Order: sequence, then structure tokens, then C-alpha cells
Amino acid sequence: MTQQNSVYSEVRRIIADKIERGETVVVDWVTHEIIASKSGIEGPDVEFYRICAFTHVKDVVKRCVGKYDAKPAPADQQLVLAGFDHLQTAYTVLRGGEVVLVPVDQITDEEIEDRAKDLDAMALGCRAHARELRSYSRERMAHRRGFITARAGQ
Repeated sequence: MTQQNSVYSEVRRIIADKIERGETVVVDWVTHEIIASKSGIEGPDVEFYRICAFTHVKDVVKRCVGKYDAKPAPADQQLVLAGFDHLQTAYTVLRGGEVVLVPVDQITDEEIEDRAKDLDAMALGCRAHARELRSYSRERMAHRRGFITARAGQ
């Protein structure tokens, strides 16, 4: 396993453990927790490497938390609550101006309704996108047929 993969694996494990314990996941808090556990950086460039590590770890945490964001495709089965097809174990919500990952049983009814509205809007957008793709394909096929017919008549 590469070092990059081990960072992602560790972050995913920490996030999953927190959700399983019913904890809210705040990106900055998890980032600080991980950096604090890896404090063995020494030498004259320690601040440089801490800044680089913090930036990278925070990006990895954001990506891992982002897996819980609303998506039109079926949810990653590891994130789905037992007994459901789509309901996830946790969702990202905006609290205090910050996006946090919250176990589903701790999300307020208002936050659930907001997420449901987001999914409804996403569904409408996806259907409109699909219609445009099909329309584009039909127009392109018609154009090609006309072009082929015109060339055949020359």
C-alpha cells in the first residue's frame, strides 16, 4: 500500500469510527487530531513540513467527508444504513457556517428536509440534463443524415 493510500485509509477509518460512535465530524478537528498524532517531525524545516502535512491531510479529510455528499448515483454501500437502500449513516450539513458530517440519527428534522429538497432538485436537474443529452443526440443524428444525404446527391 502506498503512503498516499495509507493516509486515505487512516482518515476513512477515523471518520467511520467517529460516525459509529455517534460523533459529528468537523474537518478541521479531524485534521488537527491526525496532525497531533503524527508529531514526530524534527529539524530546521519543521514548520514547513507541518504546514504541508496540515494542508494535505485537510484535503484528504475533505475528500473523505465529501463521499457523504448528495449524489445522483446510488450511495457507496459502505455508507448505507443497514436496512435501507439509500439512507446513509451520516450526511454533511451546514452548522454554524461550517460543513460538518453528522450521524443520521443526530440530524434535525429540518436538516433532513433540506437534504431531501436538495435531492429532489438534483433529480430534476439530472432529468433535464438527460433530456438535453437525448435532444442533442437526435439533432446530431439528423444533421449527420442530412449531411450524408446531401453528399450522396452530389
